[in-house]
Amino acid sequence: MNERDLMQALERQAEAVHPGAAPLAAMTGRADTVRRRRAVGAVVAAAAAVAVTIGGLSVVGAGDDRSAPEVVSPGATYGLDDALAVLPGDSRQVEFYDQAAAGARLGLDRSSQEDFTEFLLNDIEAGGGAGVDDPGGLFGPLTSNFETMADLPMSDDNVLWAAYGRPGTDRGIDLGGSYQVYRVTPGTDLDAVADDLVEVGLKEDDLLGRRHLSSLPGEVNEVLTDRGYPQDFFDVVIDTEADLLITGSLGRNVLEVLDGDRESLADTGTFDDVIGTTGDIELASLGADLACILRGDRYGLEAPIRTGFLVSGAEPLLTARLAFADADAAARDAEARREYLDSATFGFDDEPLAGVGTADLSVAGPAVTIDLSGMNSAAARTLTRSPGILDC
Repeated sequence: MNERDLMQALERQAEAVHPGAAPLAAMTGRADTVRRRRAVGAVVAAAAAVAVTIGGLSVVGAGDDRSAPEVVSPGATYGLDDALAVLPGDSRQVEFYDQAAAGARLGLDRSSQEDFTEFLLNDIEAGGGAGVDDPGGLFGPLTSNFETMADLPMSDDNVLWAAYGRPGTDRGIDLGGSYQVYRVTPGTDLDAVADDLVEVGLKEDDLLGRRHLSSLPGEVNEVLTDRGYPQDFFDVVIDTEADLLITGSLGRNVLEVLDGDRESLADTGTFDDVIGTTGDIELASLGADLACILRGDRYGLEAPIRTGFLVSGAEPLLTARLAFADADAAARDAEARREYLDSATFGFDDEPLAGVGTADLSVAGPAVTIDLSGMNSAAARTLTRSPGILDC
């Protein structure tokens, strides 16, 4: 891999873990207009080490022997079922990353910063892995800060699963804020995180009996990033009993779910028809009741009422599922979508989808399912993060 290819691969990787942008926007047909390109600062390659900085992403090769806590193997209490029981029931856009399950499947305990760095670099150079080596939900929202947060009380190594959500958008305008939830390994000292954020300059108060750290947007951004935190850590609430750290303006809503004062997505079942079985799902991008910007008029595609893009760790399998108002709408969409899949493109270079693998479509009642397991690794990885095939 030459320097240019490595730069592009790393830029895509940094873009891939940005919550709530490209993947969810792509479902409403706006991937090209809202895609955020990370600025590439520098690329330095040497025989013993490679250091790349992309926005907040720093990948350091050999010579880093700092240890990180082991990721606890996921059990029955973790995973997508656990997340749906925590996330507010009025969420209409959700992204979920089961980082612990992906790490366990890959045999990656992340007990060594050096080993994890080497894995990331090798994965990027290999184009994302293939088959059982595909990283699935391994790369979450904090992965782009994994090196800068290594010495902080909490880092990407502590995350079992992460989820981002919001009530929805109307023509790209955020409706009512958002939240980001991190389920961390038991024993992670979240109080130490709170203490550290106070030292950074955030103000502390009480929110439904939990520690809440906040500042005005932009007030401490530079100090946060200098410390190694993501910029969205200017509004943080912790629940030490539930091992949860929550960021964003809708943190209170998550706490109300935990307290039994608000319905969860498990209660409402909003995405049940596009999720299917939750047991082995490592990555999910979900949308419901979204205002479609691009209606696919060129192909006559129908507008789905719910969408799901799922990566399963079982093989892994990649599946897109679209739910329509009724069976007739699904049948019309399936006919038009077959033509669309034959001529669709994806990625930065608008590569023809038909040239990199198969996308098998089936229809059952009001649902259209697209099996993407026939995609090659590069196509699958790109579609996982930016599923343009779900344009409506």
